[in-house]
Amino acid sequence: MKTFSIISVGLCIVGFALLLSNYLNPKFNELVVMVGFIAMLVGTIFSFLAFAKNEAGFLKFIAAGAFFVVTFLVCALEPFQVIRMMAWLKN
Repeated sequence: MKTFSIISVGLCIVGFALLLSNYLNPKFNELVVMVGFIAMLVGTIFSFLAFAKNEAGFLKFIAAGAFFVVTFLVCALEPFQVIRMMAWLKN
């Protein structure tokens, strides 16, 4: 059964869509970014659970890779967004 793989890909898509919608919107919305990042993080956790359960298929690799690629792109393209998010979390 590929339940963890399907859930992980679904959550990564939701997280990516939220981060993309915030990137395309000129006004920064901290809550959207936070929910998007948490959705991608939970998707990655489900992907690692799929690794642990030895699920068949390629979906588990997509979710784990997407988290690291999107996080790298956010840090590379919008470094001040990361600083803004850290300051928001601190307060």
